[in-house]
Amino acid sequence: RHAIQTALAAYTADRYPEGVAAVFATGRTMTMVLVGNKYNAKNFWNGRWRSVWTWHRDTNVFRGTITTNVHYYEDGNVQLASSKSIEESVASTSTPDTAAEHIVKRVAHAEDEYQRGLNAGYAQLSGHTFKSLRRTLPVTRSKLNWDKIANYKIGAELTKK
Repeated sequence: RHAIQTALAAYTADRYPEGVAAVFATGRTMTMVLVGNKYNAKNFWNGRWRSVWTWHRDTNVFRGTITTNVHYYEDGNVQLASSKSIEESVASTSTPDTAAEHIVKRVAHAEDEYQRGLNAGYAQLSGHTFKSLRRTLPVTRSKLNWDKIANYKIGAELTKK
C-alpha cells in the first residue's frame, strides 16, 4: 500500500496541482482515489475530476472509473457530466515498487486516453454540432447586407451632428 501511495502521490502532484490521492487496503484489494478540483468563480466556471481504481492482487484485475463534472454559469447554466469505466489486467510483479509503477502507468494511460476523448468531443461540438444548430438565414429568409446597414448607421450619426 505504501509503495502505491508514494507513486500515486508523485503522479497526482504532477497532474493535479491542487489534487489529492489516497490508497486504501481491504484484504488483498487496493482501492486508489484521485481527486482534482478547479474553481474559477471570477470566470464563472468550476470543474472536478475524480478517478477511483481497484486492484485485486490475487487476480491482477485492475478496474477504474473516471468521472468529470464541469459547470459554466456566466450567461446561463451549462454542465457537462461524463464518466468512463475501464477494466484491464496488470502484470504480476515480484516487488511492491514495481507493482506500484505498473499501476500508476495504467492510471496515467487510462486518464490520458480519456482526456484525448474529451478533447475530440469538444472539437466535434464546436466544429460541427453547434454550427449545425445555427440558422443559415435569418427569420426573414433573406440575407442581410451588413455594409448597407453600416452605411445607414454612419449616415444617421452624421446627420445628428
